[in-house]
Amino acid sequence: MTAGLALRERMTGSWSADESADVGDLQEYRTAADEGELAGRVIDFELTLASDDVERVMHDLATPMSVTGTASIVGLVDAPVAIGTGTMELVNPDDSVDPTVQHMRYHLPLPGADLHVEGFKVLTRGDLTQLWGAATTLHVTIRRHDIQGSILGRGIARISPSGFAHQLTTLEITNETSELDRMEQLAKFGAAFFGALWDDYGSVVHRSTRLNRHAAPRNHRPLAVPVAEIIGYRTADGVDLRLTRYRGGDRGPVVLCHGMGANPQTFTADTIAPNIVEFLVGLGFDVWLQEWRGSTSLPTAGTQFNGDQVAQFDHAAAEAKVREVTGRHDVHWVTHCVGSITFMMATLAGWTTPASVVFSQAGAHPVAPTLTKLKTEMRTASLLRVFGVKTLTTDSYDDESIRARVFDFLLRFHPVPRDERCASAVCRRLAFIYGIAVHHAAVNEATHLALHELFGITDLTMMEHLSRCAREERLVTADGANAYLPHVERARLPMTFISGAHNLVWIPESTKRDYDWLVRELGPDGFTRVVLDGHGHQDSFMGAAAFEDAFPVVLAHLERVGC
Repeated sequence: MTAGLALRERMTGSWSADESADVGDLQEYRTAADEGELAGRVIDFELTLASDDVERVMHDLATPMSVTGTASIVGLVDAPVAIGTGTMELVNPDDSVDPTVQHMRYHLPLPGADLHVEGFKVLTRGDLTQLWGAATTLHVTIRRHDIQGSILGRGIARISPSGFAHQLTTLEITNETSELDRMEQLAKFGAAFFGALWDDYGSVVHRSTRLNRHAAPRNHRPLAVPVAEIIGYRTADGVDLRLTRYRGGDRGPVVLCHGMGANPQTFTADTIAPNIVEFLVGLGFDVWLQEWRGSTSLPTAGTQFNGDQVAQFDHAAAEAKVREVTGRHDVHWVTHCVGSITFMMATLAGWTTPASVVFSQAGAHPVAPTLTKLKTEMRTASLLRVFGVKTLTTDSYDDESIRARVFDFLLRFHPVPRDERCASAVCRRLAFIYGIAVHHAAVNEATHLALHELFGITDLTMMEHLSRCAREERLVTADGANAYLPHVERARLPMTFISGAHNLVWIPESTKRDYDWLVRELGPDGFTRVVLDGHGHQDSFMGAAAFEDAFPVVLAHLERVGC
């Protein structure tokens, strides 16, 4: 039996009366939609798109699919009416004027209302941020009787981010009995559909390079540091975690705090020389590496937790242990990414009382790039949890299951800026989960090949919390309460904010908002912000030139506070 395809789609918007002939001006549709919104003329489509031959659709994306469902048009059809024999074409290169323009075409007869709705989405060359709007914006023309009838009105209907997330859950391959066959057909359909769009929207399909699980360990260079002291600490909620101490001298103590789904190798990477630990130890600092429960080197990484727990329990317990061991109260922190976000939570809540902090890439106002915003609006983490997924990993091995290989195949269509593309499946998984982890021009090849050592499993409970903060563009609790920012007075201590100019995990606007907020609320004394040209996210500590441009910023902060 031939495999079929089906999915559901809901679009809502507005329309207004407009009997003028179509002259190909999209502004007419926007104007009509704006006027209709003010007048309360809502349009709503509940559609089921289907084909009984998915292979035929993949071979020619202009092949009509059947459309059933209902439509309501306030002012003409207030109650939903059934769609007759409707059709939809996924991608049709039918523009006679501009061959670079393609359309998605809808024909929706409404025999019960003696109306006909035709709609189109415009797919033109543009960047990745434009693709979302193009693929979810339907320009609607309403006619009397049929496709040849007189025009009654125009408008625009759109798919919301949450609606698009739901739409993805409805996509299914029909007439296949094997789960494996269904997944393979979905992957092939994705390749056909997205492959038709990606050349125009700034991405490209690469083959993935996976890791060899049985490869011999690489040779590591010895670090120029004293013998490490491993010190365990237990949180108030009973979680056993770890600190690693490199005692270079009496300056400090300085605690380095890693990001989400990562571990302290962020700071001890042997692929650059010196790394930040070697740099600080060589200058006489007492350097500590904190591992909180998200460290991929600890079994706790596979558990479920949120940022409130990390802030209240992990950072507080780590600071207390450093004070206990050193006998000093003045503990200085250098934090990165989610380590920065959760440590800012801990400081504003009063769970930690640091002497000073360097916040790398984010703090109280995490601002995500456009693609990440779309994923957070679509509730991607919550959607994955609906399917029973509790954790994600950046590891990708050449002997993985067919499900993992299909996942990697689909990630080849995940948008990546042109100058950040590579063949690494690990990089693609990083981009999907967090954003572009490194600015590729800033890292050497050895560091790029070793990224899998720094990252690993991440839990979706934490990702849901981070998504909520990203949607709000400020710190909130896991349940959405504004419990942190009202206590800005607790941030009256020396702080330096660092952003990579090319950061595509948390854009530089994140630290700018933090700096501006603190200066506005507390005055300029004690606050500094630096943007690192030529750097992205993780490479602020691991870039080939980090020793020359990033590490001195950390040193300047520590010397400014008399550390």
